[in-house]
Amino acid sequence: MSAPSRNGPCPCGSGVKYKKCCLPKDEAARAAPPRRAHAVDHSGRSLTVTGSPSRETLDLAADYFDRKDAGEGWAAQIARFSKPLIDAAGDNPVAIQNAMTLGALLWNVAIADEDPDAALADVMQAMSLSDDEASDLRSIAADMVARHKHMFPELHEGGSARCASTEG
Repeated sequence: MSAPSRNGPCPCGSGVKYKKCCLPKDEAARAAPPRRAHAVDHSGRSLTVTGSPSRETLDLAADYFDRKDAGEGWAAQIARFSKPLIDAAGDNPVAIQNAMTLGALLWNVAIADEDPDAALADVMQAMSLSDDEASDLRSIAADMVARHKHMFPELHEGGSARCASTEG
């Protein structure tokens, strides 16, 4: 496979020219010394990491700092994802805390490398739930996993890219 053209579309699928998108990151990866990893995020900021992180890990770090700079990190994304559960809790502080905990749990179920149903089954095995409670949790989990896939589709593409989006 030949190298992409500087002025052509970026092979990552962003719709941006390669030179404005992944070229700086690719050049930094080629120039990085073997014991230090170097990444350049899309804004051109250089990130240096010791050890031997994978390219995916470096991309995650760059994306994290982009989101943080934009005002939305992982916690804000999980809170936004959990909003329907939190809203359903009303004004009860204990119910709100439980909704936030459930939202974080369902976030992890949604991004599990395995099948979300299997991840939920593992969680439910550790809980003492009645049949009705288990049925309700399965229904809520199905809705929330579908919500997660809609809000953060790049977390579900091929099961590989583990970066979050600020869309949704």
